Amino acid sequence: FFDMATPLLFLYGSEKGNAQAICEDLEKMAASKGYTTSINKLNNWEAMGFETPGKLVIIVCSTTGEGDPPETARKFWRWLKKKTHPADMLAGVRYTILCLGDTNYTNFCKGGKVIDERLPQVGAEKFYATAHADDGTGLEQEVEPWKAGLFVKLEEILGGSSAVAN
Repeated sequence: FFDMATPLLFLYGSEKGNAQAICEDLEKMAASKGYTTSINKLNNWEAMGFETPGKLVIIVCSTTGEGDPPETARKFWRWLKKKTHPADMLAGVRYTILCLGDTNYTNFCKGGKVIDERLPQVGAEKFYATAHADDGTGLEQEVEPWKAGLFVKLEEILGGSSAVAN
């Protein structure tokens, strides 16, 4: 059962600060609507109780180099990719992810895509569609509609107001 008291966990993987800034903005918007929120880098997933069922997890992750996760997500990425995890390890965890990348590079958005592909394989369930934002054409073209839709979805699941203040 999800309601306004359901914890929203915002996690980011950021190299140059874009993903962190977007994630911080989302968390502030959610808190201003009365939702229970917390925020941290993906590498601190354990301390933030990522594996505990009953919360909604919102991830914003960029890509660096040739499709690598950013420094603030590397530890999480390595942990998540382990082949020994049981298929139900993250049962009860519901998530969404905004992937940031640049189509001028190969492996567009791979930092986030790997997470998005792996989470359901270990039992997590997606509650809102993934978006892939392109720094080559302007991140906001994908980020803004995704953000607005996210708050509509949160209102649907938790109650509250989806009106996005600019």
